[in-house]
Amino acid sequence: TRTSQWDDTLMPTDEGQALYHAQRLPTDTAPQTENKNAHYHESIFDSLQCFSRSDISSGLIHLVQARRSVLTTIQQLSGSEAQTSGMVEPLSRLRTLSQLELVGRTLEDIVDSSEGISSLESLLNRWGFAGSVNGEELSLLDNDVNYDMSGQDCTIDGSLFRAIHSDFAVKEISLKLLSGKTSHCGVSDAITAHIFQSCRVYRELGRPDVAKTSLSNLRSVLRIFHKQDHAQERMQISSTTVPAILRLEDAKIKRCERDFDQAIIHCKMISSFLASGRDGTSDPERDHLCAEALLLGGLWMTQQNVEGATTVLPYYERASEMSMKIYRKSPTDAGEMRAAMASFKLGEFAASLYSSIDARMHDEVWKKRRGVALDRKNEMRTLKGQIEKARKDKNNERYAELSHVFGTMKVEDEMDEREVQSVQDSLGRFLHMAVRSYCQAIQLCPPSVAHVSKYVYEMISLWFKNCQKKKTMGIVNELIRMNTLQMPSYRLLPPT
Repeated sequence: TRTSQWDDTLMPTDEGQALYHAQRLPTDTAPQTENKNAHYHESIFDSLQCFSRSDISSGLIHLVQARRSVLTTIQQLSGSEAQTSGMVEPLSRLRTLSQLELVGRTLEDIVDSSEGISSLESLLNRWGFAGSVNGEELSLLDNDVNYDMSGQDCTIDGSLFRAIHSDFAVKEISLKLLSGKTSHCGVSDAITAHIFQSCRVYRELGRPDVAKTSLSNLRSVLRIFHKQDHAQERMQISSTTVPAILRLEDAKIKRCERDFDQAIIHCKMISSFLASGRDGTSDPERDHLCAEALLLGGLWMTQQNVEGATTVLPYYERASEMSMKIYRKSPTDAGEMRAAMASFKLGEFAASLYSSIDARMHDEVWKKRRGVALDRKNEMRTLKGQIEKARKDKNNERYAELSHVFGTMKVEDEMDEREVQSVQDSLGRFLHMAVRSYCQAIQLCPPSVAHVSKYVYEMISLWFKNCQKKKTMGIVNELIRMNTLQMPSYRLLPPT
């Protein structure tokens, strides 16, 4: 059932439905006979070949042969030690056969009766493509929101992955078969959504090689649809965002391959392209893609320490700002989630910057530096008196020497004061940014997201640590006072 064996030859060509009518004509080929010794894969292949020729009855016979082969395998495993671990594959094959039988019945209705459209819509609904049936958008952007990429490197048992891959491949082939037999525009949307979903699943399962193949297949399918007027009219995604969506998936696959450099470069290119292509009008799809590229780029640069804080911080800030604008303009559950996660990540990064500056201001090197600065000020006061005395004594040589030393020390002192003030300002800025972002995210975060306690704990920790400090108490106390009533109480109870 490998999709590479079928490629895109099942898709309708530019000749329109001429091929469809030709396939319905009777042929001189003899009916397929039952081969009781056929194996599972041979039977599946023969069945799909029959379906592509509109020989539905023979295709269903081959599926019966495949089912018989699977039941024989189950009978052999029954009562053996390998029964527990070896049943995954046979059971997944039975599920695949059930799906193919349903596809066969649908093709039979399309070819032989007027109920084909209703059967097709029922099948698409069963497979989760209800939007394509109802004329709604099946956008490539409708994927799960998860910016915590560090926990996505999961691995599964080989037999379980083969079962998942087989299920996706059979569904893809079936949709391509249906696309060649009917002009229903929902099938093209379903194919696009399914291949993109399979690519995402393969990536999240830690199989970037398979995900890369699936993404290449998606590009090939989109090129075919682009040549067809009826499919192009149904494509609900603007032509400028499709390349960016696919390139962003490329970046995620690169990250899965541990090629962080290329992943970060992809994100920078996407965000730069989408930001420069705006003509003053608001496009939610472009803005969302730009925000996601910025946030992922910032996260990956933070994980790999490839850029300084001043370079990375604007990525988080712009991503959070754009996500909030999108949500406020068009409130949706997905938009709410994205805005909350972007604010959480901004708050987390700002909190890390605050912690590093706070640690720096409390280490021995900083204390020693402040001690040197204090000694320099005392020495400058002494020099001032000596300069005044030399001036009164009209000792010009002494006066010039002391004035030069004093001028040098004054420049050093001013430079040191500016740096200290900059560090203190940054401390207050990052503290304000972290607490404000956390408060904003906690207000937005939907109840379905349970794993946010670490962010709530971090916010409370920043509050308690600074609520009585002279220089920072005004920042945190005012933010907490302004936002506490808007935050759900159940978010604050577990950490406290």
